[in-house]
Amino acid sequence: MASSQTVPVTAFKAEQVKWLYRNLGAALLGGGLVATILTVALWPVASHVLLGGWLAGILAVSLARFAVARRYWAAQPLSQDCEVWENRHLAGVAVAGIVWGSAGLLLFSKESIEHQVLVAFALGGCAAGAIATLAIRLEAWLLFAVPTMLPLTLRFFYHGGETSLAMGGMMTAFVVLLTVTARTTRDTLIASLTLRLEKQDLIADLTASKERVEHLNEVLVKDLALRAETEKEL
Repeated sequence: MASSQTVPVTAFKAEQVKWLYRNLGAALLGGGLVATILTVALWPVASHVLLGGWLAGILAVSLARFAVARRYWAAQPLSQDCEVWENRHLAGVAVAGIVWGSAGLLLFSKESIEHQVLVAFALGGCAAGAIATLAIRLEAWLLFAVPTMLPLTLRFFYHGGETSLAMGGMMTAFVVLLTVTARTTRDTLIASLTLRLEKQDLIADLTASKERVEHLNEVLVKDLALRAETEKEL
């Protein structure tokens, strides 16, 4: 992982948290759309009560996370307060992962392989898409991806049969691949963030140095002018 030792820890952490909240809106919108499409697709084969309850859970969690994001941007927290907002975001991510993952148990159709694949595709897509918005904190992505993917993966293995076992194996391999990708993305994002913060610090130092030099020049000019007047009087 790229080093961030040259950047103050609080400033670096604050930028990470800001990144998480900045990308939250698009993630919630996309997730709500996927959940709605999945509900419509599974309507003929799944319990309407379970489908409606699951979709309501997704939307409720999304609205709660959106409300937290609004409070974050309204508060404009100081760097030293970022840990509180980070924990709130991580809690929301974990709950969202649990609700999404429950689809692997509640919406699993034993009779329809096509709908099993559809659920796997939706959950896998959400886990993959979350890399772009959460990977700057690998812990955040894991809190979402593991509870999202694990129940369905275990359900495939439990269901048995060649097709289900193959699906469970592919899900496992997919999660491993996503984890490697998330780690690589995390390293790239942190390196970029560190470079940006170092650049900002350098610009701030140069600006301050320029102002000090200009101030010294003004003092020197005034001093020379004063000496010149004194010499004329003499």
